Amino acid sequence: MKPLLHLVLLLFATIILVSANTLSHQSHRTFAKGWIGRSPPCEEEHWDGRLCDPSHLVDSEALSTKLQQSNLKKVTICSPNPNSDEPSDSVEIAIVLLPNFQHIPKQSFPDPDSEDGDRFITLAAKVLAEELHDHYGVGDPRPPSCSGGEGFDTGILILVSRDERVMHISTGSGVTDFFAMGRIDLIIKAAKPHFRMNQLGQGLIASLERLDEFLDMGPPTRREKLLDSFITFGPFLVIFGFFCAILYQSHKKTQQYNAAKEELNKLEREKAEALAGKYRCKSCPICLEDFKYVPPPPVVNTVNENAEGGEGDGEVLPPPPAAPQQTLDSNNEPVKLLRCGHCFDQKCFIEYQKSSASSNKCPICRADIGTGAPADTSGSNSSNTTSNPFRRPRTNQNRTRGGFYEDSYEPELRFRLNRLRHRYPRYISSGYVDRYSTKSAQNFAYDPVFMRSNPNPPPREPEAADSARLRGDPAEGVSVEEGVAAEVEGGGGEAVQHMW
Repeated sequence: MKPLLHLVLLLFATIILVSANTLSHQSHRTFAKGWIGRSPPCEEEHWDGRLCDPSHLVDSEALSTKLQQSNLKKVTICSPNPNSDEPSDSVEIAIVLLPNFQHIPKQSFPDPDSEDGDRFITLAAKVLAEELHDHYGVGDPRPPSCSGGEGFDTGILILVSRDERVMHISTGSGVTDFFAMGRIDLIIKAAKPHFRMNQLGQGLIASLERLDEFLDMGPPTRREKLLDSFITFGPFLVIFGFFCAILYQSHKKTQQYNAAKEELNKLEREKAEALAGKYRCKSCPICLEDFKYVPPPPVVNTVNENAEGGEGDGEVLPPPPAAPQQTLDSNNEPVKLLRCGHCFDQKCFIEYQKSSASSNKCPICRADIGTGAPADTSGSNSSNTTSNPFRRPRTNQNRTRGGFYEDSYEPELRFRLNRLRHRYPRYISSGYVDRYSTKSAQNFAYDPVFMRSNPNPPPREPEAADSARLRGDPAEGVSVEEGVAAEVEGGGGEAVQHMW
């Protein structure tokens, strides 16, 4: 339940974060629209359609020359021209340089050195770049290759704020496919070394050169798109996969614990049957798979129609002898029964003989299996000792040697517990096998160590937990002396609080 609770909390936190980002995005857009509407950064005297630098932060001549060269690029947005191999769509690139984000009130800025400050500035740059892109109408909304259709803006606007040390690139819908997220990062990365040296003009020229390369390359390849998707959604997929793995592991542990508990309960019932002399082997001790019992066909009485008088007198013949009940293993083969009385799946016993050095010994009691005619596995109710091999009778010889339990079932109990230990090592240890292989052991599934290994333990009653501590329950690791000392020191009612 804990991993599921963590996942729910993570989803709740994600919803809160997305809601907060949405509200912050709306406030930024309100600031940007109001400022652009009142006093846009570049009026007609400062705007040549490509470069907006009202504070003269760079050498406008060199940057304008490079910007003019980049605006000569042509690409194909929609379908290529069938009459010409040359691209027909023009790309318009504009640059806006600001000394700071003066459109945002100072009291709205968080600490710039904090993580919230970085997110605030990044979002402010994104929103302002998009609003300036729309305000100045950068790009051709109807490129020729798209048959005059709208909604394929070919504009690119680069926004740089010096004091906030931020750069954002806004791309129109027509050229968005040319700039996957990885390519945008490479364009910005080309300018960073120059920006650190306060060379804004050189940094923007380097970015334009990188941008020209991507326009010449065309849309990104499938490999680049996959990388872009991984960069965008990779962290979320990793987190989601991590929590799914935790949930799967928790579910798997719970399943294994419940399966081990069920096997222990079944083993304790079989032990009770063995102590009462009514034990009947119902599963393979090696693979622990249940045997299958095939009932005999129904007995049908027949009428004698060929009497000595020549005609049938309708005499009812005695019923034929009942067919024995057949016992099959998990592979629908007859059960392998040894002369010592222990039985196995045929396949399990053959694999044991191949892997064991003492292949002529019983896996449970180590008795010599010998050779000879196979024992009857039918389970019929005749009086001979092999008629019901899965329920070994207590003969005089058995009682002399200690009885059926000591001679036959006790080794089988230890063997089955060891098989469970190998199957569920997380929950059943060798110490557990030693404790519960004895004749007096009870409550297999309620062993304190086994119960503490439960991945989802049930909540304990407070009164039961307190009384267990005060009486020094060994399962809780508190001795009687510690419980009494805590009670004396705390004055009775405060003893529990002291130990907690």
